[in-house]
Amino acid sequence: MNLEREMSFRTLGLSPDASWDDVKSAFRRLALACHPDVAGPASARRFQEITQAYMTLRQTIEGDPGGAGARRAPSAPPRKTGMFARVLGGWWTWWRSRRIRREESRAEGRRQAWEETEKRRRRQTLVDGILDEAELRFQDVLRRSVVGGREDAVELHLERLSSGHPVVRCMALDALMERWDHPAVVPGLAQALAEGVFSGETLRRLLGSRMPKNATTALAQAMKSRVALLDEGDALFALRWLRGAGDAGWETLEASLFHPAPAVVGDALLQWSRLAPLPKDQTIKHLLGREEERVLVPLLRLMKGRSASRDVVDLLVKLSQHTSPAVRAWARALVSEAEAS
Repeated sequence: MNLEREMSFRTLGLSPDASWDDVKSAFRRLALACHPDVAGPASARRFQEITQAYMTLRQTIEGDPGGAGARRAPSAPPRKTGMFARVLGGWWTWWRSRRIRREESRAEGRRQAWEETEKRRRRQTLVDGILDEAELRFQDVLRRSVVGGREDAVELHLERLSSGHPVVRCMALDALMERWDHPAVVPGLAQALAEGVFSGETLRRLLGSRMPKNATTALAQAMKSRVALLDEGDALFALRWLRGAGDAGWETLEASLFHPAPAVVGDALLQWSRLAPLPKDQTIKHLLGREEERVLVPLLRLMKGRSASRDVVDLLVKLSQHTSPAVRAWARALVSEAEAS
């Protein structure tokens, strides 16, 4: 029993001469830190250990456990122990107290992480509520404007395209795309596109909608001044949309050849029809000055069988020493073709 009692004291991080009040304080502190509801299911075994130790000491210490001034039962005279036993007991007490502190620290870290997660969740809920409220208010404004027979509803939607609130912009765009027949809608959307109002979600909503032919032509022309300034994802989406724009999209397609992203330029060149004239000579020189294989290979393939100026041939000669085998092969073939003609 003495050995079991000593082990119980050590489990609670106490010395064998600790009082009953010390036992109760240690148990409460460890129970708060190691309870499975606080520290998680992994701490269930540790909680069971300290509970068993507490119950063992409660049975072996005299006095009322719930009252103040409880006393320990008289114990037998201390036995003399050797140096090794004292050193081992001290080390064991130190190791147990260190483990307890580590578990308490982990429990505190888990508690703080849970509180931070709750703060983020409440903050996101608040933001979602604000957005929902803004959307409801905007819908109410639209409903009242229609019921009131306002003639300037389209102009109101066009003004709200430049709003700093993304929900307002998307809702204004949706309302305008239901009024393609209004004479101010197509010019207003084309102007907003040229001014860089649309990007990301709004750009995809606009270009992904079903629009009349006159709107496709106007938007393709407006896109010409913006396509090289779009980010890579938006520019690739715009190029896919241009495939259905027909002849109205050729100028915009050529403008996309000045985009900094190789993926955009390469996609535009792959989209270029071999039946169409080559890009302007200045544009070809600009592209031949780039280093990316993704740009050069489709360009050189497009130039096969076409006449080239002396300046372009000189650039092809330089490309015949390119690090890419595919670029070298195409460049040498075009140089040989130019010399043969």
